[in-house]
Amino acid sequence: MSNTTISKLASALKINSDKLISQLNDAGINVKNENDEISNDQKLTLLNHLRGSHATKSEIKSPKKLTVNRRSQSELKLSAGFGTSRTVNVEVREKKTYLNKESLIEEAKQEDLLKEEERSNNEIASHSETIEETLKADNEDRDKEKDTSMPIVDVPPHLRKTLSQVKRNEKNRNPIKKKTLLKLNNYM
Repeated sequence: MSNTTISKLASALKINSDKLISQLNDAGINVKNENDEISNDQKLTLLNHLRGSHATKSEIKSPKKLTVNRRSQSELKLSAGFGTSRTVNVEVREKKTYLNKESLIEEAKQEDLLKEEERSNNEIASHSETIEETLKADNEDRDKEKDTSMPIVDVPPHLRKTLSQVKRNEKNRNPIKKKTLLKLNNYM
């Protein structure tokens, strides 16, 4: 590990060394003067403490993915015909991305949670559909049980003649008197 003195670190950070000493002491690192040395681990604890005090609660973690770009150059000799040859520069570019295991595990957990929510929503929807179907079937059964036929009404004898006249008039298509229709409607 590379150890640096407090005075060098203060000059690199462009702050007063007394202020740096007070920040280190607040972070829990015991430092007395400018000539004391600090390790990289102590620098990280100071950084995490400062981030926490400035309302940034996230600690320093490894990046989720790391992308490495590599280039390799080589030369190829090509024959151009009639005994002449020329050299060609070839550059190969490779781009590789490395993912952090922790980020992959977190993504897998989130996907599992989403799938579980979707399953539960589908189960609820199918359950509600079955309930609706049973309610519809019950309503249809009730409708079938109801008596939809017309009640039988005894027509008085003096109106039976008018009823037969109405039937004849329907056949002959003659207009019926309104009074007889009203009397018939009252009894039906």
